[in-house]
Amino acid sequence: MILKKEHVNKILNLEDCPVVKIEHNEFSEGDVLIMFNNSPEYGTIECDLLNSYQSGYSLRRTHLEFPPRSLVNAVFINKDTVVFSRGM
Repeated sequence: MILKKEHVNKILNLEDCPVVKIEHNEFSEGDVLIMFNNSPEYGTIECDLLNSYQSGYSLRRTHLEFPPRSLVNAVFINKDTVVFSRGM
């Protein structure tokens, strides 16, 4: 699934989409995505932005895995930077 501007501020159930992609120049400052992996398998986010980070870490992340039955929030700082935070 390729995430689009129309997904902003909605809870996305990724049960049938184990891999999601965030493309460059799709989102802008202040956009928020809430993703719920409602499957028994790990999910993957692939990100094409110049600066994509997992909250609490300074290394750039182009791929982020998240466990079954968990939440991931993506907060866009600007069009080139996103920070992901995972729920427990």
